Amino acid sequence: MLKARYSSSFEQGATQTKATNFQKHVVVNDLLVTEQNPASAIGVAEQMVKLLTAVAV
Repeated sequence: MLKARYSSSFEQGATQTKATNFQKHVVVNDLLVTEQNPASAIGVAEQMVKLLTAVAV
């Protein structure tokens, strides 16, 4: 059996946060924007606009 070449995200220091089911949940870390479910789509768009505006200035 092959050993994994890369350690998991959690082994590298990642953390996990979550909201209750079907609630908006957006996390921003530097230039990475993640979401939990489709209810978060607008929140992701808002965060992306903020990031892109800051980079463009």
